[in-house]
Amino acid sequence: MTITLFAGAIITGIFGALAFDIWNALAQRLAGIRAPNWGILGKWLLAPFAAVDGTPAPSGPPTFTLIERILGETAHYVTAILFALALILAMGTDWLAHPTPMPAIAAGLLTTIFAWFLIMPALGAGIAGTKTPAPLKLCVTTLTSHAIMGAGFYVGAIQASTWV
Repeated sequence: MTITLFAGAIITGIFGALAFDIWNALAQRLAGIRAPNWGILGKWLLAPFAAVDGTPAPSGPPTFTLIERILGETAHYVTAILFALALILAMGTDWLAHPTPMPAIAAGLLTTIFAWFLIMPALGAGIAGTKTPAPLKLCVTTLTSHAIMGAGFYVGAIQASTWV
């Protein structure tokens, strides 16, 4: 059962993160809505280990190293897997064997709380993006992206139920 639980969480979480990423790439390409750049998350995660030399940050758009981008992307997928694990633990392995869409979509929507109240403030955007030029637009696009992630959780759980 433990292997089923963790394998199911990995598959479900990867599908959720992929759905999130595909949706955001399409929204950026088709509607000009900026997709998340996980390099900023990688830079933030590496910040405690960075040497501080007093040099001011360069002006212009931020740049991210390959390591920052890889670390940010990895953190994004690991987080999705942990959210999927929480979903499966909350619903039970019976749900994983016979997934239904509403719990998965609800779980995706609940993850928005993490984005609004932890990630956005930590990255300087304020609670629910209040320090950005268009906080309502950011909140709506975040909510939509996380609902899509929930749909990805559902598709992933369907796949997991046939693979594990």
